[in-house]
Amino acid sequence: MDRYLRAPLLDGNGPTYTSHSTVIDSDNIRAVKGDDALVVTDTDLDTAVAEGSDGSKAYFQTHAHLTYNANGVQTVDFDATRMVCT
Repeated sequence: MDRYLRAPLLDGNGPTYTSHSTVIDSDNIRAVKGDDALVVTDTDLDTAVAEGSDGSKAYFQTHAHLTYNANGVQTVDFDATRMVCT
């Protein structure tokens, strides 16, 4: 987990943000069919949360996943991004 402190931009007005982020990367590769083929999955999950000195909050998350079957065909592919600010 990484932690950050962000100061107001340029003119010095606005809140200061304290934030943290987490990055997770999971890969799974396994041999099948007598080691003649590979099944591959890759999942990435990145999350960041920031809290402003004025009580505001920002949440950002991206989740991506890929899967290839033993025939080399991509069977899953998605990338979802979510951002919420309060």
